[in-house]
Amino acid sequence: EMGLLDEAIGEFQKAARAPGRPLRPLEALAGCFLARDEPALALAALDGVARDVEAGRLAVHPADGGACEASLVGLCYLVASASERLGRASDARRWYVRVLALDYAFRDAAARLASLPAPD
Repeated sequence: EMGLLDEAIGEFQKAARAPGRPLRPLEALAGCFLARDEPALALAALDGVARDVEAGRLAVHPADGGACEASLVGLCYLVASASERLGRASDARRWYVRVLALDYAFRDAAARLASLPAPD
């Protein structure tokens, strides 16, 4: 927020390397990359988490008190947004659908999904 993205990126990268793959630092890190208009770096930062979500190894659990769910929705949204910025409409569509399945009112996901070109 104060224009210190390089410093923030370094700190979020350190925090993201903590044991147990903490989701919030990864979400913040990807957000910083998107703020710098570097969607490929955002996707690279989220690659492992995205693979875990798609494989069902990372899912929302009610016992987490909602913290995991909030981060998971945010991470899926960031993957969708980065994919959209890179022109990967089918990937973006798939991730926006996942976001809406978790939280239909999340940010502008429904509008972004609607604005994507129709699937081939």
